[in-house]
Amino acid sequence: MYKKFLSLFLLLPLLLGADDRAFIKYKEGEKASNAVERKQAFNEALTLYLQMESDSPSALLCYNIANTYYQLNEFGYAILYYNKALKENPRLDEARANLDIALQKVGITQEKPNFIQNYVLFAHYKLSHNEKTIIVIIMFFIAFAFLSVYVWIPQLALKKAAFIAMWVALFFFTSIIWVDYFT
Repeated sequence: MYKKFLSLFLLLPLLLGADDRAFIKYKEGEKASNAVERKQAFNEALTLYLQMESDSPSALLCYNIANTYYQLNEFGYAILYYNKALKENPRLDEARANLDIALQKVGITQEKPNFIQNYVLFAHYKLSHNEKTIIVIIMFFIAFAFLSVYVWIPQLALKKAAFIAMWVALFFFTSIIWVDYFT
């Protein structure tokens, strides 16, 4: 048991160090005095960031990859990774602002969200996939709990609360299905 903790303790800095090295290379690219050094540093940072990318990268990692592609004037890949970052965390304002700048660089105008998207369907547009999944699970559990209590204590309020929880779960489940299969 002691050896497992020791090996984890020794390997953790190596795993976390890849992000630090990539960030250091990115900063070197920003401070570079000529174009060759700049491009070399950003390419090294990009290589390190892409090595950390998995099947489901974090929003911050996608944002860093997008920034690196943007610095290398690879706007198409930057737009792709800004969108990936926004899919993982729709409230990441820095990614949204940088996405708008990258889209302007390539001459694409993006329409602004309307009133319905901002205020009526905010949960669909402002919550990530994982947050919606957690809400669905919690609402189904609450509905199950209310219906279980309703079996023993038949009160209309319990039944109504269960159906409200089911409708909320159904709304978020529909949102998940819509994003995954219809967009």
